[in-house]
Amino acid sequence: MAKFKAMLPLEEMKQLDYLEKNAEKMMGEMTEAGAKRVRDNIQINMRRAFKDSSSLEEYLIVTKVYKNSKGAIGNKVGFVGYKPLKSR
Repeated sequence: MAKFKAMLPLEEMKQLDYLEKNAEKMMGEMTEAGAKRVRDNIQINMRRAFKDSSSLEEYLIVTKVYKNSKGAIGNKVGFVGYKPLKSR
């Protein structure tokens, strides 16, 4: 029977090692970039829908990168806090 032996070049091994060590950080950066894009689209739609959305925009945030109980990495976009009602 024929024998086959394959070896990856050292440079490719280093690249794979780098990707393995930094995968979580890279995934966090990607989800954060996506969440910021979603936040920007929400702001655009708020400006179209409401005449004075600027007072609400300050409450629209992107959370820090987090890891959930199943190990998935993500960010959330949402409103935090509240806007006090004007006195009548």
